[in-house]
Amino acid sequence: MTAEDIDWQHRLVVYVRGKTGTVSRLQFGEGLAKLLQTLPSEGPLFPRLATLDQKRRGEMFLCRCRRLNIVGVTLHSYRYAWAERARIAG
Repeated sequence: MTAEDIDWQHRLVVYVRGKTGTVSRLQFGEGLAKLLQTLPSEGPLFPRLATLDQKRRGEMFLCRCRRLNIVGVTLHSYRYAWAERARIAG
């Protein structure tokens, strides 16, 4: 995601999904707005992560989970969680 994906007027993050090419629009509230304002105002929101390949990002996520004693969660878990919520919502 890039800073250009943020629509501050409507409080939306709008981006094109890499795999499907579909547009995703996610509305955010005040808490996330404050966090987003701490990130770069142009270019990638997470410049360091943007340079890493998918495998390396997964390894970093797993390492942080281990440090926090979080088990049974992977980056791929979020895909399944979203799919389940979408199915329930119809």
